[in-house]
Amino acid sequence: MQEALDLVPERRGFTWFLQLGENKSYVARLAPSAVGIMGWGDGAVVEVVEGTTLTLECVVTDGRPPPQAAWYRAGLQVDPAIQVDRIEPSTSPRRWTVTSQLRVTALAADDGRLFSCQAVHPTLENGPTSLVASVTLSVLHTPGPPIITGYDPSEVLLAGERRTLSCKSSGGNPRPWVLWYRQGRLLDDTTTTLRAGGGVDDLEEVQGVVNDHELAVTPGEDGAVYECRVTSDLLEFPLTSNVTLTVYWV
Repeated sequence: MQEALDLVPERRGFTWFLQLGENKSYVARLAPSAVGIMGWGDGAVVEVVEGTTLTLECVVTDGRPPPQAAWYRAGLQVDPAIQVDRIEPSTSPRRWTVTSQLRVTALAADDGRLFSCQAVHPTLENGPTSLVASVTLSVLHTPGPPIITGYDPSEVLLAGERRTLSCKSSGGNPRPWVLWYRQGRLLDDTTTTLRAGGGVDDLEEVQGVVNDHELAVTPGEDGAVYECRVTSDLLEFPLTSNVTLTVYWV
Protein backbone atom coordinates (compact mmCIF):
# COMPACT_ATOMS: atom_id res chain seq x y z
CA MET A 1 0.00 0.00 0.00
CA GLN A 2 1.24 3.49 -0.84
CA GLU A 3 0.30 6.81 0.69
CA ALA A 4 1.31 10.23 -0.62
CA LEU A 5 3.51 12.69 1.28
CA ASP A 6 3.84 16.36 0.32
CA LEU A 7 7.43 17.61 0.19
CA VAL A 8 8.50 20.66 2.12
CA PRO A 9 9.26 23.48 -0.37
CA GLU A 10 13.06 23.41 -0.03
CA ARG A 11 13.17 19.72 -0.94
CA ARG A 12 10.92 19.66 -3.96
CA GLY A 13 12.68 18.12 -6.91
CA PHE A 14 13.95 15.16 -4.87
CA THR A 15 12.35 11.71 -4.72
CA TRP A 16 11.79 10.25 -1.28
CA PHE A 17 10.96 6.64 -0.50
CA LEU A 18 10.54 5.98 3.22
CA GLN A 19 10.21 2.37 4.26
CA LEU A 20 7.91 1.74 7.24
CA GLY A 21 7.84 -2.00 7.85
CA GLU A 22 7.73 -4.59 5.11
CA ASN A 23 4.53 -3.63 3.29
CA LYS A 24 4.17 0.11 3.62
CA SER A 25 6.01 2.97 1.93
CA TYR A 26 5.42 6.65 1.26
CA VAL A 27 5.97 8.02 -2.23
CA ALA A 28 6.64 11.76 -2.53
CA ARG A 29 4.19 13.90 -4.50
CA LEU A 30 5.72 16.49 -6.81
CA ALA A 31 3.88 19.56 -8.04
CA PRO A 32 3.76 20.24 -11.79
CA SER A 33 6.62 22.44 -12.92
CA ALA A 34 4.73 24.53 -15.49
CA VAL A 35 1.51 25.13 -17.41
CA GLY A 36 1.18 26.72 -20.83
CA ILE A 37 -1.11 27.08 -23.85
CA MET A 38 0.73 25.79 -26.89
CA GLY A 39 1.62 28.38 -29.52
CA TRP A 40 0.69 31.34 -27.32
CA GLY A 41 2.42 33.14 -24.49
CA ASP A 42 0.57 33.74 -21.27
CA GLY A 43 -1.74 36.72 -21.73
CA ALA A 44 -1.60 36.61 -25.54
CA VAL A 45 -4.46 37.88 -27.71
CA VAL A 46 -5.72 35.24 -30.16
CA GLU A 47 -7.45 36.64 -33.25
CA VAL A 48 -10.12 34.46 -34.83
CA VAL A 49 -13.03 35.02 -37.23
CA GLU A 50 -16.58 34.56 -35.87
CA GLY A 51 -17.94 31.08 -36.59
CA THR A 52 -14.58 29.37 -37.01
CA THR A 53 -13.37 26.61 -34.69
CA LEU A 54 -10.21 27.11 -32.66
CA THR A 55 -8.38 24.34 -30.78
CA LEU A 56 -6.64 25.49 -27.61
CA GLU A 57 -4.04 23.03 -26.28
CA CYS A 58 -2.83 23.25 -22.69
CA VAL A 59 0.18 21.34 -21.33
CA VAL A 60 0.76 20.74 -17.61
CA THR A 61 4.22 19.25 -17.11
CA ASP A 62 6.13 17.04 -14.68
CA GLY A 63 3.68 16.17 -11.92
CA ARG A 64 3.47 13.16 -9.62
CA PRO A 65 0.84 11.75 -9.46
CA PRO A 66 -0.30 12.67 -13.00
CA PRO A 67 -1.70 16.24 -13.08
CA GLN A 68 -5.02 17.34 -14.57
CA ALA A 69 -6.13 20.48 -16.41
CA ALA A 70 -9.26 22.58 -15.87
CA TRP A 71 -10.47 25.09 -18.48
CA TYR A 72 -12.23 28.36 -17.64
CA ARG A 73 -14.14 30.81 -19.86
CA ALA A 74 -14.50 34.29 -18.38
CA GLY A 75 -13.89 32.85 -14.91
CA LEU A 76 -16.44 30.02 -15.19
CA GLN A 77 -15.24 26.43 -15.48
CA VAL A 78 -15.91 24.74 -18.80
CA ASP A 79 -17.64 21.35 -18.70
CA PRO A 80 -14.75 18.82 -18.44
CA ALA A 81 -16.68 16.47 -20.73
CA ILE A 82 -15.90 18.65 -23.76
CA GLN A 83 -12.13 18.69 -23.25
CA VAL A 84 -9.85 15.90 -24.50
CA ASP A 85 -6.96 14.94 -22.18
CA ARG A 86 -3.91 12.80 -22.82
CA ILE A 87 -1.48 11.74 -20.05
CA GLU A 88 2.07 10.71 -20.94
CA PRO A 89 5.30 10.03 -19.00
CA SER A 90 7.53 13.09 -18.73
CA THR A 91 11.19 13.16 -19.62
CA SER A 92 11.89 13.35 -15.88
CA PRO A 93 11.77 9.98 -14.03
CA ARG A 94 8.47 8.99 -12.45
CA ARG A 95 6.65 12.15 -13.50
CA TRP A 96 3.78 12.72 -15.92
CA THR A 97 2.53 15.41 -18.27
CA VAL A 98 -1.08 16.03 -19.31
CA THR A 99 -2.06 17.61 -22.63
CA SER A 100 -5.62 19.00 -22.69
CA GLN A 101 -7.42 20.18 -25.83
CA LEU A 102 -10.45 22.47 -25.87
CA ARG A 103 -12.31 23.15 -29.14
CA VAL A 104 -13.95 26.57 -29.21
CA THR A 105 -16.39 27.82 -31.84
CA ALA A 106 -15.79 31.57 -31.83
CA LEU A 107 -18.91 33.65 -31.14
CA ALA A 108 -19.25 37.41 -31.17
CA ALA A 109 -20.00 37.17 -27.44
CA ASP A 110 -16.52 35.68 -26.92
CA ASP A 111 -14.80 38.83 -28.18
CA GLY A 112 -12.55 39.98 -25.34
CA ARG A 113 -13.23 36.85 -23.26
CA LEU A 114 -10.44 35.29 -21.21
CA PHE A 115 -9.83 31.55 -21.64
CA SER A 116 -7.65 30.01 -18.93
CA CYS A 117 -6.11 26.62 -18.24
CA GLN A 118 -5.35 25.79 -14.63
CA ALA A 119 -3.18 22.95 -13.37
CA VAL A 120 -5.04 20.63 -10.97
CA HIS A 121 -2.91 18.57 -8.57
CA PRO A 122 -3.03 17.48 -4.91
CA THR A 123 0.06 19.56 -4.10
CA LEU A 124 -1.65 22.73 -5.33
CA GLU A 125 -4.96 22.34 -3.48
CA ASN A 126 -4.02 24.35 -0.40
CA GLY A 127 -1.14 26.36 -1.81
CA PRO A 128 -0.99 30.16 -1.82
CA THR A 129 -0.61 30.27 -5.60
CA SER A 130 -1.90 28.38 -8.62
CA LEU A 131 -0.49 27.43 -12.01
CA VAL A 132 -2.58 29.15 -14.70
CA ALA A 133 -2.06 30.16 -18.33
CA SER A 134 -4.52 32.39 -20.19
CA VAL A 135 -5.28 33.88 -23.59
CA THR A 136 -7.85 36.47 -24.67
CA LEU A 137 -9.94 35.94 -27.79
CA SER A 138 -10.32 38.74 -30.31
CA VAL A 139 -13.28 37.61 -32.41
CA LEU A 140 -13.62 39.42 -35.74
CA HIS A 141 -17.32 40.06 -36.42
CA THR A 142 -19.55 42.54 -38.22
CA PRO A 143 -21.36 45.31 -36.32
CA GLY A 144 -25.09 45.44 -35.69
CA PRO A 145 -27.45 47.61 -37.76
CA PRO A 146 -27.72 51.34 -36.98
CA ILE A 147 -30.45 52.38 -34.56
CA ILE A 148 -31.53 56.04 -34.65
CA THR A 149 -33.02 57.72 -31.59
CA GLY A 150 -33.80 61.33 -30.75
CA TYR A 151 -36.47 61.84 -33.40
CA ASP A 152 -39.64 59.98 -34.30
CA PRO A 153 -40.98 60.32 -37.89
CA SER A 154 -44.40 61.14 -36.45
CA GLU A 155 -43.00 64.23 -34.69
CA VAL A 156 -43.22 67.80 -35.90
CA LEU A 157 -40.27 69.94 -34.87
CA LEU A 158 -40.52 73.66 -34.17
CA ALA A 159 -38.13 76.05 -35.81
CA GLY A 160 -35.71 77.42 -33.26
CA GLU A 161 -35.44 74.32 -31.05
CA ARG A 162 -32.37 72.13 -30.78
CA ARG A 163 -32.40 68.37 -31.16
CA THR A 164 -29.77 65.62 -30.78
CA LEU A 165 -29.93 62.73 -33.24
CA SER A 166 -28.21 59.63 -31.89
CA CYS A 167 -27.15 56.62 -33.96
CA LYS A 168 -25.88 53.47 -32.25
CA SER A 169 -24.47 50.18 -33.47
CA SER A 170 -23.75 47.21 -31.22
CA GLY A 171 -20.69 44.97 -31.37
CA GLY A 172 -18.22 44.94 -34.22
CA ASN A 173 -14.54 43.97 -34.30
CA PRO A 174 -12.59 45.71 -35.69
CA ARG A 175 -14.21 48.86 -34.33
CA PRO A 176 -16.79 50.22 -36.78
CA TRP A 177 -17.47 53.86 -37.61
CA VAL A 178 -20.83 55.63 -37.35
CA LEU A 179 -21.31 58.49 -39.82
CA TRP A 180 -24.09 61.03 -40.22
CA TYR A 181 -25.05 62.25 -43.72
CA ARG A 182 -27.45 65.08 -44.59
CA GLN A 183 -28.95 65.02 -48.04
CA GLY A 184 -26.23 62.58 -49.11
CA ARG A 185 -23.30 64.68 -47.85
CA LEU A 186 -21.05 63.72 -44.93
CA LEU A 187 -22.04 65.78 -41.90
CA ASP A 188 -20.46 64.19 -38.80
CA ASP A 189 -17.91 61.37 -38.45
CA THR A 190 -17.46 61.59 -34.66
CA THR A 191 -17.65 58.01 -33.35
CA THR A 192 -17.55 57.23 -29.64
CA THR A 193 -17.04 53.79 -28.10
CA LEU A 194 -19.80 52.58 -25.76
CA ARG A 195 -18.71 50.52 -22.78
CA ALA A 196 -20.52 48.50 -20.12
CA GLY A 197 -22.09 50.75 -17.53
CA GLY A 198 -21.78 53.76 -19.81
CA GLY A 199 -18.16 54.38 -18.79
CA VAL A 200 -15.05 55.03 -20.86
CA ASP A 201 -12.58 52.92 -18.84
CA ASP A 202 -10.53 50.72 -21.17
CA LEU A 203 -11.05 47.81 -18.78
CA GLU A 204 -14.81 47.90 -19.24
CA GLU A 205 -16.44 45.66 -21.83
CA VAL A 206 -17.11 47.31 -25.19
CA GLN A 207 -20.84 47.39 -26.06
CA GLY A 208 -20.74 49.21 -29.39
CA VAL A 209 -20.30 52.67 -30.92
CA VAL A 210 -22.42 55.82 -31.13
CA ASN A 211 -22.49 59.15 -32.94
CA ASP A 212 -24.53 61.94 -31.33
CA HIS A 213 -25.22 64.88 -33.64
CA GLU A 214 -26.82 68.06 -32.31
CA LEU A 215 -28.69 70.20 -34.80
CA ALA A 216 -30.39 73.59 -34.72
CA VAL A 217 -33.86 73.28 -36.22
CA THR A 218 -34.52 75.85 -38.95
CA PRO A 219 -37.20 76.07 -41.65
CA GLY A 220 -34.58 74.74 -44.07
CA GLU A 221 -34.56 71.43 -42.18
CA ASP A 222 -38.11 70.64 -43.25
CA GLY A 223 -37.92 67.57 -45.46
CA ALA A 224 -34.18 67.09 -44.82
CA VAL A 225 -33.05 63.45 -44.86
CA TYR A 226 -30.54 62.45 -42.18
CA GLU A 227 -28.90 59.11 -42.87
CA CYS A 228 -26.75 57.10 -40.49
CA ARG A 229 -24.14 54.79 -42.03
CA VAL A 230 -22.16 52.13 -40.16
CA THR A 231 -18.92 51.11 -41.87
CA SER A 232 -16.42 48.37 -41.05
CA ASP A 233 -13.47 46.65 -42.70
CA LEU A 234 -15.61 43.50 -42.67
CA LEU A 235 -18.53 45.09 -44.56
CA GLU A 236 -18.63 45.34 -48.34
CA PHE A 237 -21.33 48.01 -48.10
CA PRO A 238 -22.30 50.22 -45.13
CA LEU A 239 -25.35 49.50 -43.00
CA THR A 240 -27.82 52.38 -43.24
CA SER A 241 -30.88 53.89 -41.61
CA ASN A 242 -32.48 57.32 -42.07
CA VAL A 243 -35.11 59.78 -40.87
CA THR A 244 -36.83 62.65 -42.68
CA LEU A 245 -37.48 65.72 -40.55
CA THR A 246 -40.75 67.62 -40.47
CA VAL A 247 -40.48 71.23 -39.28
CA TYR A 248 -43.24 73.72 -38.46
CA TRP A 249 -42.60 77.45 -38.58
CA VAL A 250 -44.54 80.66 -38.83
